[in-house]
Amino acid sequence: MLVSLLKNELKKTLFIINFTITTMEQNNSVQKRVSLNFVYLLSSKFFLLFVFVCTLSSNLNAQITSSNIDVKWSEELHPVKSRFMEDMGILKSDENYIYYLWNTDLGDTYNQFMWSTSVEYLVKFDRKNNKNTLVELKLKTDRVKRNVIKVSLIGNSIHVISTLIDKKQKKCYVLDETVDMETFKLKNDAHKISEIDYNGIKGIDEKKIYVNFSIYKDRILFDYNFDSSIGSYYGFEVFNKPMSSEWKFKDKAQAGSGITFEGQYVFDNDGNLYASLRNFENERDANRHYERSKLFIKFYPKDGSQPKIQEVKLPGNKFVTAQQLAVNDKNELICAGLYAIQGNESAVGAFSVISTPRLQLMGSFNDKAFDNAFLTKGLNSKDAANLENKSADGKEFEEDFTYKFNNIHFRNDGGFDLVAEKCKLLIETIFNSQQGTTYRYYHTYDDILVLTCNSDGSFNWVQRIPKNQYVVNVYHFLGSYLLSYGQNDEMNFMYNLIKTNRFTKKPTDESKIVMLSLDSNGKESFKELFTDFKLTNSICPKFSVSLGESKYLISRINMNTIGKNTLFFGEMKLN
Repeated sequence: MLVSLLKNELKKTLFIINFTITTMEQNNSVQKRVSLNFVYLLSSKFFLLFVFVCTLSSNLNAQITSSNIDVKWSEELHPVKSRFMEDMGILKSDENYIYYLWNTDLGDTYNQFMWSTSVEYLVKFDRKNNKNTLVELKLKTDRVKRNVIKVSLIGNSIHVISTLIDKKQKKCYVLDETVDMETFKLKNDAHKISEIDYNGIKGIDEKKIYVNFSIYKDRILFDYNFDSSIGSYYGFEVFNKPMSSEWKFKDKAQAGSGITFEGQYVFDNDGNLYASLRNFENERDANRHYERSKLFIKFYPKDGSQPKIQEVKLPGNKFVTAQQLAVNDKNELICAGLYAIQGNESAVGAFSVISTPRLQLMGSFNDKAFDNAFLTKGLNSKDAANLENKSADGKEFEEDFTYKFNNIHFRNDGGFDLVAEKCKLLIETIFNSQQGTTYRYYHTYDDILVLTCNSDGSFNWVQRIPKNQYVVNVYHFLGSYLLSYGQNDEMNFMYNLIKTNRFTKKPTDESKIVMLSLDSNGKESFKELFTDFKLTNSICPKFSVSLGESKYLISRINMNTIGKNTLFFGEMKLN
């Protein structure tokens, strides 16, 4: 439950809008439902009260051990003065430099113009001199603005992928521009690598041509989709690492009954492409009612022959509520994830299915039902009893949660594992005559689910890591987790145990940063890394990276600086 006390001296009006979105990404698949609640409030001596109970639960069964930690911090950095950070990401790190992205907003991140003022910077941090060199990614070609869709390290070069709309020719061009790593400036070598031709297609909103750029081991995928008056169009183009086009596919509009979303692509070892497709019966159900949808896998041969499609249908009254794809060394397709039972969409078990190469035959299904001990792990007795009752009655107990997947990881024994995090986002929009439009973002990063399978897809063990990170606005930087693997497939999860002050919405001094490890058999061990208030409320696990051999590059962001954020980098060694 959520505590928010709002008092305004205006007319009393309360209007709440709920809607749902779902996004799919290859590297961090976000599926199921994200519920966004917009609260329109004009009030006269009116109190709007939500009650939120934030239960912090560490793993009671884990072994508590002391840790010897060595951290070397950089000086306090001001990458972009007088601008407020929205997001950041580390691209590359070596002994001399750290290359990272810094996405900013002017001053107040939560004003009504938050999307129009966002600017992205590419930053090169000199570790020896504590100096930042910036590239502002506001791109133009012949005075026409280009929209940056991806900044990635490909080989030893940083590539900036952008799009440009030509309204006269009815085309959307995709351009590639590189960065000089020495001078750290754009090379001004922008050139077209692909295009979307929508000339002659009626009913298109050019602002809603969605593009995505994903990097895999040996290949790069550019995919797109847009809606028209006769249906949705999908297409993609495949590139090699030198950024030369290998092959492409343009799909016709998907008309007929229902709505289909395509995404979650993965290559096989020969360069062919698989994609997941989710079909909903009607627009009202789209991205909401997964029990009234069907999941398909589509195989695109790179030789241009006819694609093949197979439905992923679980036995009985089970249906897929979230999934991830991967290809093993035998060129077999793995589809694994979570399932629910008809009547509600709360995940009650895990599944896996392995297809023969080129989707010739869907193999046998494997499933693992979650027992009550798994579902209630970390809950107090009252909450556990409530969940058990709802589960027994077939009622929804995970309302409005979505699942964020890691890529499927192949283990040394030939098996694989899959990690999912439960997430939820609530957005409160407040209107009043004095402050204008303001937003408040309530993030919940909940339990981590670990699914491990043998090479044939049968389940070896499943594990649940209880956590409840309830964070508001910019403090979402403190949420989520960092996962790293050891040489023997042990899994190390670094995350914050956050306790939030229910009135100020800020984390309290009771928060701590921990590491929970699972060995190859799922046995747990638990370490407290940091308990100092200044560290626990500034270290961002999801903006950190593993350097291997128990070394980590961790990011610490000072969110108490008025009008801007400041940044620290730390190299952490666990002894």
